Amino acid sequence: MSKLHPISSAPVIKAIPQRKSIRSAKVTGSKTIAVFGSSSSLVSRLLSPAFKEISHLYPDVNFLPLSRDSGSKTINSFPLPTISTKWVNTSDFLKHPSDYPIDGVILATPTSTHYELARLFLNRRLPVWIEKPISLPWQIDSMVELFSQSPDLFFAADFFMDSPVFLYFLKRFDYFMAQIGSPQKIEGRLVENWPLEPGREWLLDKSINGGGLGMDVLVHVLALVYQVIARLNLPTELCIEKSEKYKYFEPGDKLPPGTEETYMWIKATAGGLPIIIDGGKGTADHYYGIKIHGSKGSVEIFTGTDGRDTCMPYICLDTGKAPKKFWSFPGGGVGYSGLFKEFLDLVYHQPSVDAPYALPARAQTSLFTVKTLSQAYQLASPTSLLCPLGATPQVPEPIFLSPSLPN
Repeated sequence: MSKLHPISSAPVIKAIPQRKSIRSAKVTGSKTIAVFGSSSSLVSRLLSPAFKEISHLYPDVNFLPLSRDSGSKTINSFPLPTISTKWVNTSDFLKHPSDYPIDGVILATPTSTHYELARLFLNRRLPVWIEKPISLPWQIDSMVELFSQSPDLFFAADFFMDSPVFLYFLKRFDYFMAQIGSPQKIEGRLVENWPLEPGREWLLDKSINGGGLGMDVLVHVLALVYQVIARLNLPTELCIEKSEKYKYFEPGDKLPPGTEETYMWIKATAGGLPIIIDGGKGTADHYYGIKIHGSKGSVEIFTGTDGRDTCMPYICLDTGKAPKKFWSFPGGGVGYSGLFKEFLDLVYHQPSVDAPYALPARAQTSLFTVKTLSQAYQLASPTSLLCPLGATPQVPEPIFLSPSLPN
């Protein structure tokens, strides 16, 4: 990773490159990875472009596309390399596993399927990629037990932790904390100023997703918070003081029955340190990241995402001395290529010497996010507050975070 100098008010921007592998040699040997939920947006929008960045290291890996409605699809519609001549029906694959020899599994399916599928393949001693959120709240204890039995194969994926801007912050964590002084508060947000995309209504079904959109977006924020409080040696079990649920809608909209929330606000503490986070879709603001307030200033990490941002990822250090210092990352990226590389190294039994997190730490982070949200849902009022699309939520303590470094 090249040295990056802070920029002040002068718009001189030096990009930090994507995380690169220390091992640049190709890995030989044929491997096949089964992909549950192969037609999901995760595969086409994130996994496919991520694999293109690292495919030169794994020329002999292929993916087996699984789908419940495989008969209506052509193999050309699958965006990853495959030796299969057609999509494979998920039921057939599960009934006749010996017909489909595989070396690893990716679960890009709804949360309600994660535990049983993970248990099935971890018991076969296969590496299993479990997409966030890794578990329904009421299955979290079972998932913890499953992780304890196979910590070397349990690959919990939350790509915000691997964004170049956040990794850069963690690498220089001591420097930034020394600049801002003793921590006073952490704020975090993942809000999007558009409604839930068509075809993703299942995210609002508690029986499938475990809650509302908080289970889709706040897990990212909590993953970043976990890394911070762990490095501050604070308790990694939050004490939640208050939580609120909101439903954003357009006039005439009918949210799916049982919708719990489309936006959520949480106030908690970790060892006495206040933490306020919010997340959801349809709000007035658009923001991804966290801000740590200290006795001498603050540091903000805007992680960005994969294409709809109006702002490049950045770090902003504010110590009250004008001007503020910015480290900007015009290359962007959500860290999926590095994350994907680690999983493929696990499949190939190759050490990922450049991995930013130990494999158990990934699982512990993801388990923390689900446990925290489970408590928040239990504490929140049974009835969600209704808000028109694009409104500013009337929360007990607003979070004033919006992008401050435009493209």
